[in-house]
Amino acid sequence: MRTIEKQGEPACLADLRREAKRVETETGRPPKGDDWNPGACAASIREALHAEQGGLCAYCMGRIRPHGYRSELHRLGGMKIEHWQDRSTHPRHMYDWGNLLGVCGGEYRGAIGLIEHCDTSRKAQPLRVNPGTRAPPRPEELFAFKSTPPPTTSAKHPDVKHPGLWIHANDARMSRDIDLLNLNAKHLVSNRHAAIQQMRRALAKNQARGEASIRDLLRKKLTAATQPGPNGLPPFAPLIADYIRKKMRTKGMTPP
Repeated sequence: MRTIEKQGEPACLADLRREAKRVETETGRPPKGDDWNPGACAASIREALHAEQGGLCAYCMGRIRPHGYRSELHRLGGMKIEHWQDRSTHPRHMYDWGNLLGVCGGEYRGAIGLIEHCDTSRKAQPLRVNPGTRAPPRPEELFAFKSTPPPTTSAKHPDVKHPGLWIHANDARMSRDIDLLNLNAKHLVSNRHAAIQQMRRALAKNQARGEASIRDLLRKKLTAATQPGPNGLPPFAPLIADYIRKKMRTKGMTPP
């Protein structure tokens, strides 16, 4: 996860809040989670979430697309609108912009069958860390990437010997969020590893061009991983940025 800088909400979201308030006032019935019905506003919500998140899932950092979700197993799969405070237990926040996140489909069909992750795995369970707020605790301070699994992972994922990058909680209390979101599912661990391998190949390719070329490449790659361009951020951007900053320090560079 990474901290998401929330931008302005779509104008139609305020209309949804007003309508929900009107219905509650007229009927005397408090809102329920299944009252969620963004209608035509859903497209604007998805587009705004996609833009402010750099085209990445708020939880696993995989690629999302700003159209209605079909299935991550389908090549045209889009994104889902996630309520950080689940609407079944916090229905009055269902149209609050600060409570909305863009997430992936949360499913992957592996050798052992369908694997759930992100909000699909989490269900309605509460999370401690909200990537959509700047208030502490923030993801960058709480999670780290390592080449070995967390101590509690092997029981849940017996095949932990494959190359990969695992998410660890710097605060033991945050391990529950990792488990609820299943962020150390095998395909996510492998995909993070592949992203770093791609970065290593790019650096090796520039090795013959000299130290100045390597330093310039590191600066460019760090900018691409932290500042969304026309195509957003690269998948697993926080991991890539963390790797690049470590490389820069080994070369006596001061990361911005």
